[in-house]
Amino acid sequence: QLESGNQTGCWSLIELQGSFESRTLAEDNLIDQEEKLRGGLIGDLLFSRHSGQPLLIVGHHLLQGKSVPLEKPLAVIRGNQIVGVIRNKLVFRDRPKPIIASVTKR
Repeated sequence: QLESGNQTGCWSLIELQGSFESRTLAEDNLIDQEEKLRGGLIGDLLFSRHSGQPLLIVGHHLLQGKSVPLEKPLAVIRGNQIVGVIRNKLVFRDRPKPIIASVTKR
């Protein structure tokens, strides 16, 4: 139920290639990994200043993506209230690139 004049948040959907597995979660088989990921932090989402391209940093890996508009918007519903509308998705299809810190040689 969306009340007139009520502002909803603008959300984005994140689409990753393959599966996501955390090293710390892989060691603990007591709880299903999917359940442990729910509500947790997986990385940092940034946008390039020049191109506006989405960048996702997960640990020591960088994923470069693109923003794609959805054909039909999706509603984010909590209970009987619409809390947000998803109008685009951030697609990360390429393999992650390792982030290597530069070391100066003497």
